[in-house]
Amino acid sequence: MIFIKPSERVEFIIRILEECKADVRWAKQQLKESEATVTDLKHELIGAGSEKGLHPPKYEDRAKIATKMQNALLTRRAAKDAIQINQPLLKFVESDIGTRAMNQLGQVLGELRNVERNMEERVYGKRGSENLSTNKKLNRLIRDWKKRNRSKY
Repeated sequence: MIFIKPSERVEFIIRILEECKADVRWAKQQLKESEATVTDLKHELIGAGSEKGLHPPKYEDRAKIATKMQNALLTRRAAKDAIQINQPLLKFVESDIGTRAMNQLGQVLGELRNVERNMEERVYGKRGSENLSTNKKLNRLIRDWKKRNRSKY
C-alpha cells in the first residue's frame, strides 16, 4: 500500500475544485470559437464568402466545407458536454458555501503541512538532565537551519 500524506490528499481535492473552474472557462471559450466557425462555414456554403455575390461553391469545395463543419460541430459538442459535466461542481464551488469550504480547506492544508513538517523535524535523544537541555538547543538549531535553507531546496 502506498502512503499518501493527508496534506497531499487535501491538496488534490483543492486542485480538482480549482481545475473545474478552469475546465468550464476553457470549454466556454471552445464553444464560442466553434459556434463562430460553424456560422462562417454556413456562410461559405451559401456562397456569401465569394466576391461576386451569392454563388454556391462547387462540389469539391462543399465537401471540404462540410468536413470542416463536422469537425467544428464535434468540437462544439465536446465543449457543451464538458460544461454540462462540470456544471454541478462549478455551481457548488462558486456558491457561498463552496467558497467558504475552499477557504477552510486551504487553512486545513496549511495546518496539515505545519504538523507534517514538525513531525519530520523531530529529533529524539537520551533522557537525562545534562542531555535534555542540549537536545532542546540542538532541536532549535536544526529547526532554525531548516527554516533558513528551506527555500534553497
